[in-house]
Amino acid sequence: MPVELECFVDCPSCGTVQPADRPDCIDGHGSDCPEWICSVCLTAVLVDPQLVALATRRSSGRAVA
Repeated sequence: MPVELECFVDCPSCGTVQPADRPDCIDGHGSDCPEWICSVCLTAVLVDPQLVALATRRSSGRAVA
């Protein structure tokens, strides 16, 4: 069963930390895709996949990027 991440990003458009969603990756990155979307304003935000993995290991499934 895949681990579902709850990711938050510092959205440049909203000016604050917001929840984010990962769209389907059309570039073939799979689960390492760096593209996330602010759930509030839909601004695209690039997130380092290694930071998401690190945050996931340090918490109980909640990642902050």
